Amino acid sequence: MSSDSLAAAAGVVLGDDDTLLLHTVGIDIGSATSQMVFSDLTLERRGNRYETVDRTVTYASDILLTPFVSDETIDSDALAAFFDQQYAQAGVAPDDIDTGAVILTGVALLRHNAAAVASLFAGYSGRFVSVAAGDEIEAMLAAYGSGAVAASLGGRGVINTDIGGGTTKLSLCADGRVEQSAAIDVGTRLIAWDDRDVVVRLEPAGRVLARLAGVPAELGRPLPDEHKSRIAQCAVAALADAVAGDWTAPALGQLTRTAPLPPAGARAVVLSGGMASYVAGTEDRAFGDLGPWIAGLLPAALATRGLSLTLGSATIRATVVGASQFTVQVSGTTIHVSGQRALPLRNIPVGVVAPGTRPGLADRVVKAVGQTPPCEEALVLALSWGGPATFAALDEFCRELLAGIAASERAPDCLVLVLDHDIAGLVGAHLVEELGHTGPLVVIDGVELDRFDFIDVGDYLPHSTSLPVTIKSLSF
Repeated sequence: MSSDSLAAAAGVVLGDDDTLLLHTVGIDIGSATSQMVFSDLTLERRGNRYETVDRTVTYASDILLTPFVSDETIDSDALAAFFDQQYAQAGVAPDDIDTGAVILTGVALLRHNAAAVASLFAGYSGRFVSVAAGDEIEAMLAAYGSGAVAASLGGRGVINTDIGGGTTKLSLCADGRVEQSAAIDVGTRLIAWDDRDVVVRLEPAGRVLARLAGVPAELGRPLPDEHKSRIAQCAVAALADAVAGDWTAPALGQLTRTAPLPPAGARAVVLSGGMASYVAGTEDRAFGDLGPWIAGLLPAALATRGLSLTLGSATIRATVVGASQFTVQVSGTTIHVSGQRALPLRNIPVGVVAPGTRPGLADRVVKAVGQTPPCEEALVLALSWGGPATFAALDEFCRELLAGIAASERAPDCLVLVLDHDIAGLVGAHLVEELGHTGPLVVIDGVELDRFDFIDVGDYLPHSTSLPVTIKSLSF
């Protein structure tokens, strides 16, 4: 890869190359397993941006049971040794990687050193993005990675069901988008045992499942097969009820992590996560957990509730299937930058606010912020504008926007607004001069953003009023 191409990918300046080749890696550290996938992305210039035209997986790592040194601490040394080994087996040096993503998911997020672990692996390359994926974000990642979102095109409702080690994420997909997500405390490694059937891992939700099943489960005590079966039956019943939309089932009251999915009548289920490998028959090994037990019961439980089951195009790798791609754009000419020096910004996750009328914008902003990984450095919101830019329209838009940000209870160090129409200067001026916004503020336009985008905003280009903008997109 030429130095000019790499400079373009980094957002320094758009070079002359029409094609870029990027070497990427995606790393997923989950509550049950950890893995990585190396890919080559070919990007071609389309107008003022580069778009991915080919993605080739060059190496898929072994799958490691996520190591813990205690119930509260991920073994970062063991993870580092594993990923070093995978780099060596792939014949790739960390310096060879142009971009990538580190995704921390499931109950692994609850470990007290989770942030340090994510930062450790993001350090493999300065161009990595690091995502601490909460329930809703992880659910959307899995739905895109499994192919469920694509399967919903044309109006067919699809529920992606991603069963991990600590939680199950459900995503209602329709018309090529994730409409809503939910999560329950059902997973394969909420209870784990050694080769003598002695319990070596017992999550709080595992204790709940055992209690609901009416069987004892304690660390250091044997767990007979009969009790494993009863716990799995309880877990599958709760999971199938949630997928079928029966959130009033008693067990779900103790296992629900989020608001339930709305009743949508979707009967098609796409299964992703490690569980799908068992159902597909591509995995028959036992790892001392509930995986094989749940897999043996789940298809029949869904069928009795009138649900049709298919396997995702990506199963255990559904979350990590997207590494990262670079998309380079240059902002429009009506830029607004104010407050304390805000630029440059790097690797900031993007919240996409759904289009709609100006009344109700505040609620849509709250939802968009909730679907965006937290970032202390800045909050980036992509917004749509409709109609003429009158004073009244600008005033209503800006007031609703600020109300939504305040209600989200996520006060950013810097606010970045990305608009789809050429009104960045007007919006920025109204926020500052009419509504008294005093914090660091960047408003740009002429840039296209979507879910799972991360954005760099550079300083002004020399002899120009334009800002270079680099977008890193999780690539599905």
